Amino acid sequence: MRRAIVHLAATLLLASCASQTNTTTPSASTLSPADQMVALDTGLNQAREKNVDILAPTSFGKAEELLTEGKKIQTASGGEEAILAKVTAGNQYLAKANEFATKSQTLLNDLINTRAAAHQAFKDAKKVGATGLEDLTNDFKDADDHFLKLTMAVETENSKWAESHKADVATTYQTLETRAVKKWSLDTSRRAIDTAIEEGAKKYAPKSLLLAETTYADAEKFISGNTRNREEIQKKGASTLFISNRLLHLTKEGKIFAEKKPEEITLWVENRIQGIGQLVTPDTRDQHFDDQ
Repeated sequence: MRRAIVHLAATLLLASCASQTNTTTPSASTLSPADQMVALDTGLNQAREKNVDILAPTSFGKAEELLTEGKKIQTASGGEEAILAKVTAGNQYLAKANEFATKSQTLLNDLINTRAAAHQAFKDAKKVGATGLEDLTNDFKDADDHFLKLTMAVETENSKWAESHKADVATTYQTLETRAVKKWSLDTSRRAIDTAIEEGAKKYAPKSLLLAETTYADAEKFISGNTRNREEIQKKGASTLFISNRLLHLTKEGKIFAEKKPEEITLWVENRIQGIGQLVTPDTRDQHFDDQ
């Protein structure tokens, strides 16, 4: 579907591009066809670094397509004129892409920044090894498709439509950013809590489970209202992880103790106490625990 939209927009732009003055530099005529293709390739890479590929996707895509066609002609030992025709048209589309990218940047500046923040949060989630990102991945793809529709609208001189729809897309990215931040800051804690529940936390460590769930919920609520407060989010994430890991440990230990006989538990406690004080106190195992 996206390809069809791109080709349709490219068709609409063709007449406009054809009327543009050749944007290659004056020295381009002195370069060989191969060198001119290298120059176009370099220009495309530089433009991509500035996000021109998403700020003017139709024009940029057409320039890439023409470069590819030129390379195919070269590989097939085609004539120089055919190669130069592709390069010339490619340069025209690239110039058009840069022009439209500037317009998109001006019209959608706040949205572009919101999108960048959301994508950075998603990268952070993947970097820390967060799991269960399939739904988030798909939702980011959908949001990006909507974003491209806005920039394509700018390319077809339909800025009013882009202006009227950019707020909805921004809201989508804000929601995605919040979800991604929760993933990178709380995913490990969530997994620890879930594992503890599977291990029997409701039976063996109910108070610790309540504390962990409450701490986790408080952290989620804070993130929802303070998505960009990274320092405080990191603190809350670390605190939640500590409590969640402690829950898992207590659950496993509680499960083990539940299978022990009373005397075994008593001996275990006694050994722990002696392990702590054996270097500075005499053998007090014949006394009450409070006195050992």
